[in-house]
Amino acid sequence: MKKGKKFIIGIVLLAIGVVGLFGLFGNTDDKAALAVGCVLLIAAGAVLVVLDRKFPDKNDSGSDRKKSKVYVFVTKTGKKYHSSPSCSALNGGGYRMEINKARKGGYTPCEKCQYDYLK
Repeated sequence: MKKGKKFIIGIVLLAIGVVGLFGLFGNTDDKAALAVGCVLLIAAGAVLVVLDRKFPDKNDSGSDRKKSKVYVFVTKTGKKYHSSPSCSALNGGGYRMEINKARKGGYTPCEKCQYDYLK
């Protein structure tokens, strides 16, 4: 599953904050400022991770989903595609095919059962 931008930025901030805490063990003149900066980075990272979990970006969550495929019904001998397998023009025959493949194959909408989204 692809992670959201807020989640990734949050993890990076958390990592920088934790790594910065190790600077407290070195010879640093202003340990209080370093500690405050690290705690702020860790807090900001944690907030972003939580926000990403509770409110995922619309663009990020939709990127994982495959687009819904629209299927139509065709016959081996005809050149029309049908929105329903019960179309009288199919005469009970036909097989299912993805609409884009049907269009590329030269099939056109059936006048009896066509829907606006199939045009």
